[in-house]
Amino acid sequence: MNKTCLLLVLLIASPAIGDEHQLRLQWSREIDTSSLKEEELLAVPLDSDIYQKTQESLDDIAIQDSTGELIPFLIRKQKKESSHKVTKTWPAKNISLKPVKEVGLEIRFELNKDDPQLDGITILTPLKNFEQSVQVFAIDNSGTETNIVNDAVIFDYSRFMDVRNVRIPIARSPARRFLITIDQPTNQQQSQLFELTKTLRGNEELSQTIRKTIEERAFRIDGLQLWTDEIKTTYHVIDDHPYQLVETKISQDEETQDSVIDIFTNGEPLTEISIETPSRNFQRSSTLFQVGTHNGETEQLHQLASQSLKRFEFQQLQEEQLSLKFQPTRHRHLRLIIKNQDSPPLVFQKIQAYGNVDEVVFIAEANQKYSLLYGDETHQQERLDTAAIEAALSKNIPTVTVSTGSPLERDLTAIPPAPVDFRSLLNNPFLIGTIVLVMLSLLIRLLYTAAQKIEAVTENEANTDERERTS
Repeated sequence: MNKTCLLLVLLIASPAIGDEHQLRLQWSREIDTSSLKEEELLAVPLDSDIYQKTQESLDDIAIQDSTGELIPFLIRKQKKESSHKVTKTWPAKNISLKPVKEVGLEIRFELNKDDPQLDGITILTPLKNFEQSVQVFAIDNSGTETNIVNDAVIFDYSRFMDVRNVRIPIARSPARRFLITIDQPTNQQQSQLFELTKTLRGNEELSQTIRKTIEERAFRIDGLQLWTDEIKTTYHVIDDHPYQLVETKISQDEETQDSVIDIFTNGEPLTEISIETPSRNFQRSSTLFQVGTHNGETEQLHQLASQSLKRFEFQQLQEEQLSLKFQPTRHRHLRLIIKNQDSPPLVFQKIQAYGNVDEVVFIAEANQKYSLLYGDETHQQERLDTAAIEAALSKNIPTVTVSTGSPLERDLTAIPPAPVDFRSLLNNPFLIGTIVLVMLSLLIRLLYTAAQKIEAVTENEANTDERERTS
């Protein structure tokens, strides 16, 4: 019993025994760092060959420098960058206004301390049917005025059509004070009503007078709205990268009248399966499964997605949905079942797969060479310090995407086999069950032996008492 307990203690205490063994990863690719001029955050995209030769968890991947030292890295989904313009607006403050006979109307304003540089000014006015000429000047710290907008026109042509523009784009300037001049701050507007006077004698019209009213009105301004354009950058995980399938097998189930498409992959992280077909004017219920086995024999199906596939092409009716999207999976055998019922099966030209791209991200030095190692069914990823990489990615520090060379098979003959990883053994339920059974057997045997000894001692004491009474 003591020997067994000692053995178990040694098993538990020995996880570190295998930590310093040399890597037995089977494949190597040189990482192209020829363009590096300084320390950079490199991103190495994984391809179908790497997916085909690695574990589903990607634990059998490592980065090694030319000295053989392991380099910390993270694996993340590759993202694509998209930019869009966002307009920020705010009201102008610190405004002063002054009518000037030779110029027209002068409006001065000053930006607040936290206001960004301007991209434009909007004149807020309730008036309609007008046209005004506007100039904008930037005023530097010395008071020098620089014309940055010359003879811009703001207008409202509502009398003819609903066309209006009161926005004045300006070139960005570091100035914080601005001057706007508006020519003809008053204008004449003809009234839409007119006065008609007729002079009659009996039924005879002697004269007719039409009087139109011309109204002089001021150009009313309710305020100034300032605006600037900001470029916002967003990042989206790539989920539409095309992958070449290993094989597709199409069959028809005569009993259920289903089209069955078995799809075999290299283990890429797929997110979408689509079909290409010349068939028209159909709608079929379809379900995508991942195919597994139980005890290596019984086939098991796990549903990934369900979608009606359709194509309508008739006159103005044009609708199409020929793909199924699902959560990323690296399962290598998928099955698409399409319900035909009594309709004829669809004609399939091609089955196409799309998905994510994983990339290995690490900090690389300019004058160092690196290799990507991969491919070992039993390898467990090393626990290296990746805090600096995580911090850099959280600050959106850009990565430099680099390529790798052709895969080279590593010579593992000189590398001793990796010792038994007792850590993984202790996580094995079959091993734990076996240990429990052995311990129970030893405990039962110990109890049985103790019971026999107690019975023998009791019997000896009884015999001794009997002999004493007899004597």
